[in-house]
Amino acid sequence: MEVINIISIIGILLCSVATFTIIIKYFIENDIFFIRRRRSNRISPEMFVILSSLIQERNRIYQERFQEEERQREIELTEMRNRNNDTVIIINPNNNIQLGQSN
Repeated sequence: MEVINIISIIGILLCSVATFTIIIKYFIENDIFFIRRRRSNRISPEMFVILSSLIQERNRIYQERFQEEERQREIELTEMRNRNNDTVIIINPNNNIQLGQSN
């Protein structure tokens, strides 16, 4: 056998050993061979209580904001009604209030 053939055979063996070593190391690090874990997507009772309290608090804050906006809108409307009887109040679809004069 020639020297080049021996060197190429040794190189192929070293590359294959290195590749198998890397693959085995990857499988061992990720526990693919040893442990088959099933993930549970269930929520624990404690987490459920915490989530429900957070959602209730968020809903309460949104309700307070909505009530405050409604009160503010009513105050603006009563002020506009008291200003002048010739004023026309236009409420656009996006709840913006505009004043207009009647002819």
